[in-house]
Amino acid sequence: MSGKRHKEKGFTLIELLMVIAIIGLLSAIVLGALNQGRDKAKDARIKQYLNSVGSLAELYYSHFNSYRRVTGGDYSGNCLISTAMFADSGATGAAKGAADQIAAAIDDAWDQNGNIAYSTGQNTGKLCRVSGDGQRWMVSVRLKGNDNHWCVDSAGRAEEIETIPSASVIACM
Repeated sequence: MSGKRHKEKGFTLIELLMVIAIIGLLSAIVLGALNQGRDKAKDARIKQYLNSVGSLAELYYSHFNSYRRVTGGDYSGNCLISTAMFADSGATGAAKGAADQIAAAIDDAWDQNGNIAYSTGQNTGKLCRVSGDGQRWMVSVRLKGNDNHWCVDSAGRAEEIETIPSASVIACM
């Protein structure tokens, strides 16, 4: 028996390392796809929430013949403060319900992208504009999956835009 070699069963270290490397590569690909899927789902929720703002805005308008009860010039800024559109502490009934739901929809949409801080620059998390006469409005929230925004306005537009229109424009363009 001195001339026979005994062959051991099992895997070599190189084979085990190759299997571990392949598993790591596959898991990285799967996790990347899952994160993309999450971002797309969040973008879909942002669009859904903001699209509901349009019908709620019309309900609010039907009570006040205006999208804004606060008097003054055109407003451009944070959606959820008392001088913004649909803000009215004196609203009652359906108008109050619509105003509250609009604020909740904008806030929920904003929550989907991680509450990107409001700023006056291009990459705002959310932006609301309303004309001084209260007859035109727009709301924009930055999407999670890219740097674009989902924008809805009083003309019934609901679309993805790359850049926020200049401050004098109260519409999605």
